[in-house]
Amino acid sequence: MVAQVTPEVWRKLVRAYFAVVVPVLAIGAAVGVVGPQRLAFPFVILFGLLVQVAARFFVRRYLLRQARLA
Repeated sequence: MVAQVTPEVWRKLVRAYFAVVVPVLAIGAAVGVVGPQRLAFPFVILFGLLVQVAARFFVRRYLLRQARLA
């Protein structure tokens, strides 16, 4: 199955992605700065990777759901 993504749906996905991911990354960076300095860099890197993996998972799930409905 291949999901057909219209430009409107794609814009909606991108807007939702940036509305959720950017603030979460900012919060993670703030926690990394406030926390112990020796753990700040690994925390921010791992937190960023975790957010990216989660975002990809939810986008993929949304696209698969759209493909099933079509």
